Amino acid sequence: MTIRAKIIASCVVCLLLGYFAGREHVKYQMRSAMQDAVKEFQSGLSAALGGGPQTKPEEPATAPKDQPIVANLVKKGFSPKDIHNGKFDEEVTMTVTFGNETGKAIRAFDGVLEFTDLLGNRIIASRVEINEPIAQDASLSWKGALDYNQFMDYHKRLRSEPKENLKIRFHAGKVLFADGTTKEYE
Repeated sequence: MTIRAKIIASCVVCLLLGYFAGREHVKYQMRSAMQDAVKEFQSGLSAALGGGPQTKPEEPATAPKDQPIVANLVKKGFSPKDIHNGKFDEEVTMTVTFGNETGKAIRAFDGVLEFTDLLGNRIIASRVEINEPIAQDASLSWKGALDYNQFMDYHKRLRSEPKENLKIRFHAGKVLFADGTTKEYE
């Protein structure tokens, strides 16, 4: 196969991959837009019929509901795309410490990391799975990132909000302890 044929074949493969990846991204955006539209429609319909807005009552910020793992946002940053070095996605980067308050050593855990503003209004939440151990009454420093989409308001808000104006809370899902037992939290 000649060099020219290899280059053409590589271009065709890249175009096909880009096409199918783009289709998946468009599907994701359409699904998100439809879900948001349905929520707004339900809220508007409820208000029009006298039901008032369908909002979930806020939990007091001072009373965490017996959370076995406590999160603390140490650092927040932004990683722009760098096409020259093969980085095509932008990300909101973060360093979070997870404190083990279960009374037992942890082998792995998962749950939802929720970012709110100073008033407790949700900005974004993301599911995380950590497969690193945490000793009893110790903490783990974890570096992670969320993909950034410049067309989503909550992504833009998370990126632009100063770290000092963000609060985070970890809602534990399943915890695997070092002794092999597991526990699921709500």
